[in-house]
Amino acid sequence: MRGRVFLGVLTICAVLLSAGFAAPAMPSYLGPSGLILTPDAQANGVSGLAFSAHFFDLSGALASYGVDGETSVYAATYSPIPALEFGVSAMDSNTSGGATLLNGKFVISDESSLQPFAFVGGVVDMLDQQEISPFLLVSKSFNLSGPLASNQIGLSVNAGYGGGFYSDGFLVGGELKLHPQFSIIAEGTKKYINLGARFSSSGLALDVGLIDMQDIAGGVSYTWSLF
Repeated sequence: MRGRVFLGVLTICAVLLSAGFAAPAMPSYLGPSGLILTPDAQANGVSGLAFSAHFFDLSGALASYGVDGETSVYAATYSPIPALEFGVSAMDSNTSGGATLLNGKFVISDESSLQPFAFVGGVVDMLDQQEISPFLLVSKSFNLSGPLASNQIGLSVNAGYGGGFYSDGFLVGGELKLHPQFSIIAEGTKKYINLGARFSSSGLALDVGLIDMQDIAGGVSYTWSLF
């Protein structure tokens, strides 16, 4: 049943992605905006709202945090101001059953001409229902195309500290945007390395990936502004 639903989502996304619009910040597989499991230095704009559903069949990457086997995460996030994001994620796993995660994220400083790096901090599962996971990141974006290039290629790199789901140590991640609607994602902690790709258009995104370089994962999200 899940396979048929996911195939249907793929078909719908393939049609909508042909529209060709730029995408806002997208949810990670855990809910907060980010890459695969790790966050990034973005938040949605004023009154930004996002819903997401992700599915994976884990074989050890998060076992030490009580999450393994078939896992699903349904999440919603809201940004009352551009730099602040709140969210809730409903996680269900073969090993842990259901857990409701409350998440928060704050962009301390945006990257600008005067500030060469962005800084962001936050926490996933702040009430420790499954595994409290604080994080603090520094981020830098690069334009890899010339100013007159018809297709602008960009790279965003994040590095910092993450607890809980982020392995209680150094974490790093990056998103290579090859096209406004397509990017390649990579991230790593001391316990796992994940790879993925993201297709997005007009707020709709389809994510596919490999968690710990072996477990297939994927999902869909939709992000928009209420005003």
